[in-house]
Amino acid sequence: MNHPNWEKVALELTEGNGVNQLLDVVGGDGLNQSVKATRVGGHISQIGFLQGDEGLEDREADRKRPSPSQPSF
Repeated sequence: MNHPNWEKVALELTEGNGVNQLLDVVGGDGLNQSVKATRVGGHISQIGFLQGDEGLEDREADRKRPSPSQPSF
């Protein structure tokens, strides 16, 4: 959605509940909008990181640490 406050539009379209699944292709600073637009218990899939660099070191460390649902290679 190409709108500066797209998370508010998503909330309006879902009667304030938020979306069930969100595909975030920008990441960075826009991740806050993704969280606001997603319902409690919803899922955000992030497949890109095109803007912002705040916390990049932390994300790099998290990527190297396997989670219970992520296989370790």
